[in-house]
Amino acid sequence: YEAEDGMLGGGAAVVGPNRTIGDLAGEASGRKAVTLNSTGAYVQWNTTDPTNTLVTRFSIPDAPGGGGTTATLDLYVNGTFAQTITLNSKFAWLYGAETGPGNDPSAGGPRHIYDEAHVVLNTPVPANSVIRLQKDAANTSQYAIDYINTEQVAPVANPDPTHYLVPAGFAQQDVQNALTTVANSATYTGVYLPAGQYQTTGKFQIGQKAIKVIGAGPWYTQFSTDQTQANTDAGFSVQTSASGSTFSGFAFFGNYTSRIDGPGKVFDLTDVTNLTIDNIWVEHTVVAIWGTHVSGLTATNMRIRDTYADGINLTNGSQNNLVSNDEARSTGDDSFALFAAQDHNSSDLSGNTFQNLTAVTPWRAAGVAVYGGENNTLQNLYVADTLTYA
Repeated sequence: YEAEDGMLGGGAAVVGPNRTIGDLAGEASGRKAVTLNSTGAYVQWNTTDPTNTLVTRFSIPDAPGGGGTTATLDLYVNGTFAQTITLNSKFAWLYGAETGPGNDPSAGGPRHIYDEAHVVLNTPVPANSVIRLQKDAANTSQYAIDYINTEQVAPVANPDPTHYLVPAGFAQQDVQNALTTVANSATYTGVYLPAGQYQTTGKFQIGQKAIKVIGAGPWYTQFSTDQTQANTDAGFSVQTSASGSTFSGFAFFGNYTSRIDGPGKVFDLTDVTNLTIDNIWVEHTVVAIWGTHVSGLTATNMRIRDTYADGINLTNGSQNNLVSNDEARSTGDDSFALFAAQDHNSSDLSGNTFQNLTAVTPWRAAGVAVYGGENNTLQNLYVADTLTYA
């Protein structure tokens, strides 16, 4: 639900349209947003479907010296206060040169000024309700709202308790122990990750055989690096011996605050075949999937948001891969790319299919990019509101 299409009150105002980098309208979906800068200002929408979750794309100011600020905003349903949502601008607000902006406000003009906040609602909201975001007296920041998403979700149970091992806890080592046990087991075929917040400090090692790593769904099984720190290189390192593995049904929230080339790839894949990556939510990392000489990869039903570089990039002779039904928004480089580099493998970049893809508000580079290769198929693509040079 776009904010500018909602109902406004209490001094709320539509800004835009324009195409100015670092501007509330220029960096918004549709080049328009709604500001809530006075007590009592609100934007509200009539919902068409039931929901028990809310995602809000927002902008609030940075701290004077960088590093972000935290603020609350109040949520009402059908005129009654429902709960407070928390917004943080730590992962927004970069400054300086387009090719390498950083977190220091003195480096130059701003860019990448929006971020998203997600919350499971305390009380499910039925269809045909009114959802309102309102700046009350306790909400002390200045706010721009670009849009909200609603989604009705439910957890997915362990598909096969006999063959899917459950980790003993939610720490990095708990999960790694389960992965290692399954890799060495003749009985277990996978790891099931129940609903919970999983704290990760580095790369999970996947090797020895193909396994399945299945979560309860991206709203329920959520990995996150320490949000009080920054730039932790974490994710999944898949060895060629684990080709054929499946990853599905979880989220991964990083703590990157600027682009660092090399680390920060949730799935950093080299020479692996026949992986399935499905229904994964990636946010605040450098890259979601970087595939170097991969084949038979299926990357589907992903949500990739607010990365500092590419969403999905296949390179170095990657062949016969399917990237389908994925949405990327606010990527810091190409949302979806085929890149015929040959620094690792000189095979043809061919036979890849990019289809049914959405790329919106990339804040640098292209929605869909093809740098060489042959016999690749790109179809049914939606790209909107690119910001720089693409």
